[in-house]
Amino acid sequence: IVHRGLAIKSSLDSRRALRHNRRSRKTRYRQARFLNRKRPKVWLAPSLKHRVDTTLTWVNKLIKFAPITGISQELVRFDLQQLENPEISGIEYQQGKLV
Repeated sequence: IVHRGLAIKSSLDSRRALRHNRRSRKTRYRQARFLNRKRPKVWLAPSLKHRVDTTLTWVNKLIKFAPITGISQELVRFDLQQLENPEISGIEYQQGKLV
């Protein structure tokens, strides 16, 4: 499953920058907004919410084809350079092949 977590974060960052630029202009007719900063207690970041929703969507699709009794998720990262060359360290990481 490929998640769009970073794409969601970058689009929210660009939206935040545009909003900040618009609000920092000298528009005196705009009233101050400072009481709308509360989040609900069960709030999730948009990128995490997308990850959960994508996983649940795929689980529901798989349930149609086979009975699923349990699900476990493991998020791991592999150091591929270390797998190829176990002796690598320090500056050698920066001088490796670009893949």
